[in-house]
Amino acid sequence: MALNDITIVSKAGLTAVPTRTYLTEAGETAILPGEAVKVGGTGANFGIVALTGDPIDTADRLLGIAAGYSDHTAAANGTVEVFIPMPGVVYRAKATTPANLADTLLYNRVLLTNTGGVTTVDEDKADNKGNGLVIIGYDATEGTVDFMISQGVTAHSNVTV
Repeated sequence: MALNDITIVSKAGLTAVPTRTYLTEAGETAILPGEAVKVGGTGANFGIVALTGDPIDTADRLLGIAAGYSDHTAAANGTVEVFIPMPGVVYRAKATTPANLADTLLYNRVLLTNTGGVTTVDEDKADNKGNGLVIIGYDATEGTVDFMISQGVTAHSNVTV
């Protein structure tokens, strides 16, 4: 796990990105601020850390990016506050292979990689309409990727109020 693997760089004109608190399951991996959180756990009723190959629109429901620390323990369920993935919000993370950053990757739909608890954007993942992250910029010097989250992979995409 790594703190602040993913940061918000543009709030899409919002004064603040809204958050929501989700349940976390006892005994699961701790969630740190800046980690991607998806639906999972026993009965798929909890927020858990997103893994390599997430998020895909046919398999994952991304809750968002952790705004704080999860507080579950080995024996007790807890909660974590998560930034809701709103349209137009731009995020930044390290690229899996920074040397490969180039203009040809712009607007590709890609996935996350989680290796040793460090989350990066797998910029080399083949562009696929089911992949949940869209590259909108990069900084080759810093080795970072700016991206948006496709609403089709969020837990909120089919919610109507």
